[in-house]
Amino acid sequence: MIRVTIAICSIITMCMLGCGTPAITHYSEYMDVSGAVFTDYSARGFMFSPYMYEGEYESIGMLSFQILPEATWRDYILNAGGGEGAQSQWEIESLSLGESLDSVYQYCVELGADAMVDLKIGMISGPPYTVIDGARVGIRHGLEISGFAIDRQ
Repeated sequence: MIRVTIAICSIITMCMLGCGTPAITHYSEYMDVSGAVFTDYSARGFMFSPYMYEGEYESIGMLSFQILPEATWRDYILNAGGGEGAQSQWEIESLSLGESLDSVYQYCVELGADAMVDLKIGMISGPPYTVIDGARVGIRHGLEISGFAIDRQ
């Protein structure tokens, strides 16, 4: 019984001394800031707002934009260990919130709106994209921007 107790204590002590040392010993400070800045649109007389407008306005329309990044099927030639092989995969472009807001702004202005209120911005998943033989490959993630386009009086 004493031998078993000593053996268990020895194993626990060795694990505490040798097994518990983490491979990573330091993390640097990290800050992630995300959001949308509307000052450029305000300078052009256009208002984006998550709230309803309290003044007089003319209704233009309820709009919803679903924006998905461009995706292109690419064939790659691999040269691993002297042999060649081919690999195909989807190459998905990045999607910019700023460029997406520019498109929404342009569309609203073309309709005669000078504001989009009750603004909502969220993430969406598009339909599965496929290759020619019909195999399911993946899903593109994008943005949905919706709101009420108005012309302030």
